[in-house]
Amino acid sequence: MEEKNLSLKDIEVITTISDSKKTTVKLVSLKGTNQLAVLKQYPDKPALGCYEQTVALHSMYFPKILQIWEENDVFFLLEEYISGVTLQEKLDSETLFTE
Repeated sequence: MEEKNLSLKDIEVITTISDSKKTTVKLVSLKGTNQLAVLKQYPDKPALGCYEQTVALHSMYFPKILQIWEENDVFFLLEEYISGVTLQEKLDSETLFTE
């Protein structure tokens, strides 16, 4: 993704994945691209603390954090979308795991 400061006007919501008092998680697309991403919305900045510390961390085990920003007194985290089966879905499928 090209480096660009994004705002909510650059994002199109596809669906809400979860919604709670602590965070709202949405599957989104970036307008003008075919890129899917996950948008997390937090009511306060302290909730973002662990993410801010991992922005520079590049690991195949964690989604890449694309951007963190504040808009209209709400804090947002945009991270890459990773398609596939979730760990919870694997566990629920009763698949036996080998070592």
